[in-house]
Amino acid sequence: MPKLDKTMVKAVESAEVTGGDFALIEPGRYFATLTKVDVRDANYGGSQWSCEFSDITDVNGKKASGRQWLNLNLPVAGAMPATYGNGEDKWQKFQAVSAARLKAFFEAFGYTTDSDTDEMIGEQAVIEIEIRTIQNGPRRGEQVNGVKNVLPLSKLGGGAPATEEDTF
Repeated sequence: MPKLDKTMVKAVESAEVTGGDFALIEPGRYFATLTKVDVRDANYGGSQWSCEFSDITDVNGKKASGRQWLNLNLPVAGAMPATYGNGEDKWQKFQAVSAARLKAFFEAFGYTTDSDTDEMIGEQAVIEIEIRTIQNGPRRGEQVNGVKNVLPLSKLGGGAPATEEDTF
């Protein structure tokens, strides 16, 4: 069973307990590294990819705290589910938008749509961060960051961010 050593116990005991809240990141475009892509169930019988980004850095090399996520709905094969109540026209638009967002995701990293996302882990792209308000659930009304879009590196200065090693 895991147990903290005496030095770690002292460090943990003296730590200030926080709510885990991070300061909001200013909306805009940032360099980020794709950390992982998980598959989870989505509404209407489909699946969703939860794409995690870390190492979020602005064009000047200033690192932002935390991680950010982009959720991508996978188009659903077959007919509109009976549980979808917005009509066939909106269903078809939802499917088209989902497919277009997936295509843009792959293109942002320079991959084709038949690529395995495991190949993309560790790759950088530009993420467009927004601030949104949670609409439902226990955190309703809370403002949070989210990834609005993923773009190629060329959309933010053409390359990776400057690092301390790059400065003279």
